[in-house]
Amino acid sequence: MSEPRPFIQTNRMSVASLVLGACSLVTVIIPFLNFFILLMGPLGMVLGFVAIRQIKRNPETMKGGWQALTGILLNLISVLLVVAMYGFVLLMI
Repeated sequence: MSEPRPFIQTNRMSVASLVLGACSLVTVIIPFLNFFILLMGPLGMVLGFVAIRQIKRNPETMKGGWQALTGILLNLISVLLVVAMYGFVLLMI
């Protein structure tokens, strides 16, 4: 009889990074909420990097690396968009 496989759990930090990335990307289009992206974006990126590190240390018990990477990229894109928009506004003044 074969031995049962261990339960592989999705890393919660990778899910949080993905959710923050999606929320911050949606928030980019709302002008008075852009300031929150400057808080959510770096937090989501840090959570994503920590999740990737945890997944690499325990690949047999954790999964969700693609979610962490997607969260990092979405947060990075949203932060860059907000910085570009603020820069454009400051140049127009």
